[in-house]
Amino acid sequence: MVSEELKQQINDPDIAASYFSGAKEKLTRRITYFDNNLYGSGINVYFMSKKTFDSAADALCVGWLMQFLWEEGEEEFDYSLKACKAVAEEFFAQDIQRYRYMPVNEYECKSYISSKIEPIVKATTKIQMDEKNPDKVEFLSKSGIYVDKAYTTKNAYLFKKDEAYKGGLVLFQEKQGSSKYREIFFETDSKYVLFLE
Repeated sequence: MVSEELKQQINDPDIAASYFSGAKEKLTRRITYFDNNLYGSGINVYFMSKKTFDSAADALCVGWLMQFLWEEGEEEFDYSLKACKAVAEEFFAQDIQRYRYMPVNEYECKSYISSKIEPIVKATTKIQMDEKNPDKVEFLSKSGIYVDKAYTTKNAYLFKKDEAYKGGLVLFQEKQGSSKYREIFFETDSKYVLFLE
């Protein structure tokens, strides 16, 4: 993953807008790890299949857009190039100014993400296993794991043993008291992944 090339592409509002406008045709999946006892709305992880994405920049832009639409509560988004360019110029350009593009190796990437997800999984496993009607659980109404807003009683694995790690970047990092908050973007041989706390 070449950070300079990625940085150049996403900093061009026309390129970002073109990626945004094609987002509906891309294969993207979101897993949300949520615990009612913790502050915030959980951890979102976006998986973008390399089968449908042209580049790392394409995947990062679409992952960012999916998170933006989720945070804004946008059910019906206008994917026209004009509307996408407005989002790229008004919101995306401002948000990525904080990106630092710090390389992260496989061990550090996996260790950090696991350290954030494992406590939620441990705290919510019993709740999930006890759920008799997972398809009737409303999004974020109960602690657990949601795959594309659907409550699941199965484990959702981020790292598969047969997938090769190709590289990653810590896009943003902030210290809050004794803990860190990071946004990480990495790729394997089959997908791009955007991890957002």
